[in-house]
Formats: sequence, structure tokens, C-alpha cells
Amino acid sequence: MLVILGVVGALVLRTRANLSRLSTLLTQVAGVLVILQALLVAYSLVTRPQAEVQVEETAPLRQLDRPAPDVYFIILDGYARHDVLEEIYGYDNGDFLAALEARGFYVSDSSWSNYCATRSR
Repeated sequence: MLVILGVVGALVLRTRANLSRLSTLLTQVAGVLVILQALLVAYSLVTRPQAEVQVEETAPLRQLDRPAPDVYFIILDGYARHDVLEEIYGYDNGDFLAALEARGFYVSDSSWSNYCATRSR
């Protein structure tokens, strides 16, 4: 789409037309694209099946006959998975993970982040 707009823009400028013609053309193209997207959203809202909401009856946590557990969610930023440490660095991290699991921690062995690095300030 950008290539088409670039070609159209180059043709308009090449014919030495003023920039207001190019601006008008690009505004009209943008308007058509917005209208097309609005139609697609409206169509998908009309044609998609309605989700059924299921409400489950659960007892509030304070009514349980045991105390609420302590929950720790620890994310070590920049700390690689066991298999990655082993494969890339040749480091066996199994003792550390086994010690965590012996203390009752769940250690995910197949997780990854949705970003490649944390930005430092």
C-alpha cells in the first residue's frame, strides 16, 4: 500500500502539480481505508457468535477451612532457562532448581519472555 502511495505521490509531484493536490489525494485514500476498516469491524461484530458467559459459584477465600497460602511469583529478568544455560553456556543449573522445588516452589521449565531484552536506564 505504501508503495502505491509513493508511486502516486511521485507521479503527482513529477507532473509539477501543487502539493495541495497530493494532500487531497492522500486524505481521500486515508478516508477510504478508515471506512473499509470500520466496515470490517462492523461485519465481524455482527457475524461472530456470541460467547456464553458461565458463572461458577465459588466460596470466598476467607470461608475456606485452611489459611490462605503465601504466593510468590518471582521472575528473574535476564536469567536463562535451565536448558538454555546448559546448551549455550555449558552450565548445569539443576541443583539450584531442585533446591527451589524441594522448598515447594514451582519452576517452569518451558517459559520464555515476549521480549528479547530489558532496556536499562
